[in-house]
Amino acid sequence: MPNRPVYGHADALELAHTYADIVNRQAWHELGHVVTPQVSVRLDLRDRAPLNLVGLDQLADFLADALRRFEAFQFVPLSVRVSSVGAGAGRSRMYIEERRHVAEGGTAGGRSVAKGVYHDSASFGPDGWRWNSRIYSSLARSEPWQLFGFPTEYDDFLSPGVAVP
Repeated sequence: MPNRPVYGHADALELAHTYADIVNRQAWHELGHVVTPQVSVRLDLRDRAPLNLVGLDQLADFLADALRRFEAFQFVPLSVRVSSVGAGAGRSRMYIEERRHVAEGGTAGGRSVAKGVYHDSASFGPDGWRWNSRIYSSLARSEPWQLFGFPTEYDDFLSPGVAVP
């Protein structure tokens, strides 16, 4: 059995920055470079019921639809912390900011900002590291400004041996 690599900070950063590049260019056909075909994504925007997506196609469709209303959109990874779960598997916590401009309406001249955190599980396969599970929680959002706080159910997400909620 071949040795499986250990998930490291450079791996998590590569996924984060590649994802940002894909989202900023809206190159949905490239999402397979960062997620597995069967990826599960939970989006908790905190002011409505969480949304669960399964699979690359559902994720691509959701992102394309969500960004349609913005004249300009920038996804910015802010920081990443990593925990290796074992050979060929790992977890990371990534804080992000979304900078958006709505063509018509909105406040602050159509500009808005969202801040959030991803709790990601990654696995190593034939094409390298890919996220197989992503859990997103909003932390703050403008229009009007709302603060949600850190989702405490994920405090131990990076701890070895802790089950993913």
